[in-house]
Amino acid sequence: MLKSINLTTIIVTHDSYEAFSLADKCGIILNQELKQYDVPYNVHHEPNSIDVARFLNKGVFIDVKVLNSDCAVHRLNHKELGEIRGKLSSNFPSGANVKLLLQPEDLIHDDQSKLKLEVVDRKFRGTNFIYTLKTKSGEHLPVFVHSHHIHQHEKSEKFGIKSPIYIDHLVCF
Repeated sequence: MLKSINLTTIIVTHDSYEAFSLADKCGIILNQELKQYDVPYNVHHEPNSIDVARFLNKGVFIDVKVLNSDCAVHRLNHKELGEIRGKLSSNFPSGANVKLLLQPEDLIHDDQSKLKLEVVDRKFRGTNFIYTLKTKSGEHLPVFVHSHHIHQHEKSEKFGIKSPIYIDHLVCF
C-alpha cells in the first residue's frame, strides 16, 4: 500500500527477510552506527564488512588465497576445497590471504563429485534442506539442497560438492 501511494516510510525490523522483501533500500545499524545502506540485493550478496555479514548470519568465513585477481574470472584456493572461481567484489592482489564469505547457496551438491565432505547436520526448511558439512580440518560449511533431491543424506555420510567451485561474486575481507 505504501508503494502504491508513493509514501516514504522508515520501517525498523530485526527480520532481514522482511526488510529485503519490503524495502527499496536497507540500512544495517550495529552499535549505534550505520554500517551499510544499499539496495537489499547488495546488502545480502555484497555485505561491506565482516560485521554486516555476521549480523545477517548467512554463511561462514573460510581462509583462502587469491591466485589470480587481474582477469575477468578470479581464482582463489582453499586447502581442502581446491580452486574457487568467480568475480571478486573487492580488489585484492594475487597472493593475498583473505577470508571468503561462503553462503549456503554458494556450494552445489553433486553426488558424482570426487570432492566429498562429511555431513554433520541436516535441517528441513520446507523447499530445501540445509546441510552442514565438515572438512577434514574441522570447518563447518552450509549447503542448500532442494527438498525434492532424489535422496537425503544422513549424518556421517559423504556428500559431494561440485568442483571446481564457481561463485558469481566472491565476497572477501
